[in-house]
Amino acid sequence: MFKKIIKLIIKLIPFKKTILNHYAKNDPCFKTNLKTRALAAIAREVDSHLLIETNMGIDVNLKCFYPVSESLIVFGNPKDYRGERGPLELASILFQHTDAFVDIGAHLGYFTFFLQSKNKKNKPIYYFEPVPYLFDIIKKNIDNNRFINIHGNMMAVGKITGSVSFFSNKSSPLMGSLSEEFVSGHDTQMISVKSIRFADFVKENNLKNLCVKVDIEGAELDFVEGAANELDKSTYLIMEVLGEAVKNRFVKNMIDKFGFRAYYINDYKLVYSKNGDFVYEAPEYNWLFCYKSPQEMHDICKGSKIEVLYDGN
Repeated sequence: MFKKIIKLIIKLIPFKKTILNHYAKNDPCFKTNLKTRALAAIAREVDSHLLIETNMGIDVNLKCFYPVSESLIVFGNPKDYRGERGPLELASILFQHTDAFVDIGAHLGYFTFFLQSKNKKNKPIYYFEPVPYLFDIIKKNIDNNRFINIHGNMMAVGKITGSVSFFSNKSSPLMGSLSEEFVSGHDTQMISVKSIRFADFVKENNLKNLCVKVDIEGAELDFVEGAANELDKSTYLIMEVLGEAVKNRFVKNMIDKFGFRAYYINDYKLVYSKNGDFVYEAPEYNWLFCYKSPQEMHDICKGSKIEVLYDGN
């Protein structure tokens, strides 16, 4: 009964689009989780395809346009982005110690725009997004803000350079994967997209000392296979590792085969894992792979929100 009353009140609110447009551009410091939830409820009463100008809660000077249905991006703040706020904070720290940032599986470009807001030296940022709809949104927002150091690639990053099958979620065009495992849990359609091996990408662009973020929905092994002997160009590799990869001891393989040290990113805690073992806490799926010791990572992250834990301490 209470929920029905709330829904009725929301339906009766006048000037919904005006309210949504105004709040989306508010100073990020005034954007809170409670307000985001309230605005999301109002947003469900308007056309979900309506584009709203927003600063994404990142920077008051940022002017991007996103569908109103993407409430966290349109009305939210990075500090409320559970599952990603730790990796975002970590990436912003590590980007300072590298020559470029690479966003693989950029989705709607949240990492790209967040890192750009911290990019005082205008280092190059490269993003990869194979879905045309998503790529176009990022590209238009880059053009709107006149960023010249962000370079887009409408392609996947996988185990081959060429054309590959990509599985797009029919019910949500914002989701998709190169992995056939993705098909079993979603209603998908197969499309053909361009793909490049990470090894070919770094060679073609003569890149090294990179901070790389990889979020490719279960295609972790494809990325590593395509990286070949160039994986060490990633000084810091922030990577989402999902269920199937966890079962196949992906983290242990990264340690044993490539000599990486592995850190489970549990919100703002960076938990060192010597053998790939960890205790999963929802909704934290991301890992950091690098060659730095826990003490070195502690020194790098000192003074930030990131706390490095070693042996449970």
